[in-house]
Amino acid sequence: MSSPLSHRVLRPAGLTSTDPEQALQQFVSQSPWDREAVLRRYRSHLAATFAHPDAVFVIDDTTFPKQGRRSVGVQRRYCGALGKKANGQAAVSIHYAAPEGHYPLALRLFLPRVAGDRRRPPEAGRSAPGAREGADRAGPAGPG
Repeated sequence: MSSPLSHRVLRPAGLTSTDPEQALQQFVSQSPWDREAVLRRYRSHLAATFAHPDAVFVIDDTTFPKQGRRSVGVQRRYCGALGKKANGQAAVSIHYAAPEGHYPLALRLFLPRVAGDRRRPPEAGRSAPGAREGADRAGPAGPG
């Protein structure tokens, strides 16, 4: 038997959406917390839990389908989720993997170089783009 309140969704004050997913996204994206401080605490907690001498860092690229024209970085590419070429975004992630478990350290959306765009260096189009920068950011906060 369910409670008469089980169908109600509580949302933080000041949020205007009644859709739970949109309310969560709004809460996360508009909260005034210090992103770097939250990431340091997250990584520190998980490092204490999972630190192991046999652990490794895993660098992976992930593609996910996107439709529409307003999302940044959308390009026709192979999308593993669909098993074929489609419009999608790609991201590079760095995970810490140990015998006791694994957790993500960093994720960065890959923004492909567009013809005539001189703001991105030519090497940005190489495989595993953004991995070095992600490793540089994740390294000091990772397990040690």
